[in-house]
Amino acid sequence: MGNLTDIQRRAIVNDLLFSYRDGKPPHGTFAKLVEVYGCHWHSIKRIWDRYQKNVAQGIADGAPESRIKGNSGRKPYDRSKLAAKLKKVPVFQRRRVAATAARIGVSTSLIRSLVDEGYLTRRSRRIKPHLSDNNKIQRMQHTLTFINEQTYQFENMYGMIHIDEKWFNEDIDERTFLVLPDEELPERHRQSKRFIPKTMFLAAVARPR
Repeated sequence: MGNLTDIQRRAIVNDLLFSYRDGKPPHGTFAKLVEVYGCHWHSIKRIWDRYQKNVAQGIADGAPESRIKGNSGRKPYDRSKLAAKLKKVPVFQRRRVAATAARIGVSTSLIRSLVDEGYLTRRSRRIKPHLSDNNKIQRMQHTLTFINEQTYQFENMYGMIHIDEKWFNEDIDERTFLVLPDEELPERHRQSKRFIPKTMFLAAVARPR
């Protein structure tokens, strides 16, 4: 049973006014209106009582319209306040939705909504090599080998050949397939998943002669 519309509420008041006899609606009027509008008789009585109260307070039309419109539903969270709460949680502690929601005291669905709305984004950071002092010295020494000792200019590397390699695995341990309910997954067998054949491509790049 849904909420009555403003038109239905006004119609209920009009029906009661038309049936008014000796200062009150006749017996059985509420029951008839319940059948017509498909609501509980308590709803009819509340609408009628509020209409009479409003008229007594000087409101000419009685204002029987619904009061739900401006004061219903859960109020939206202030995004700026949520952002302030999130900033208090270190980034390395905000890796999972559930853990992040628990740390700021909100639901996981709200955190997912922030992700969907673009207020939060998923970003990854890979581990980068940390250079020791010895590594830095070796790199600097390697760079100095490309400086011409006579002109003190950096070599153009026109006479060098750059070699690079790339490995490709023939297969991987786990594969995902899109199958129909009556289909079987293809059989996949290897003597050992730790020894899958690899193919190496070796490339050499040099300045054209």
